Amino acid sequence: MIKKLLSAVIVCIMLASFAHAEVHTSYRDAYTASQADKKTFVVVIGASWCPPCRKMKDMIEANPSVANGGHLVVLDYKSPEAKQLYTGSSVPALVRFKWDGAKWVKTTIKGGQSYSQLKRFING
Repeated sequence: MIKKLLSAVIVCIMLASFAHAEVHTSYRDAYTASQADKKTFVVVIGASWCPPCRKMKDMIEANPSVANGGHLVVLDYKSPEAKQLYTGSSVPALVRFKWDGAKWVKTTIKGGQSYSQLKRFING
């Protein structure tokens, strides 16, 4: 019993030590924060009628540490910001902006992603 309790405490401490990503409610907030701290900024573009979009949104909201301290925002594909960032026709789509020390590098992927794929893309 004590070993299980200690194991649970250790796991909680380890999880708390991960950098916490911020899941923003607006594109402007996420963009502003990423510009200020130069941390990765990921936009998840989806639709309420799309099961893979809803699954990824739920995954991100349940596990914000997936972005390792970066900034995340989920946008509807019809929003003006989503239309500027992504001209593709399929959702979900993820758009990542990563600071390389001199400029922001944009990378886009399409389709539903598993947790490990999502984490790899965001932190890649």
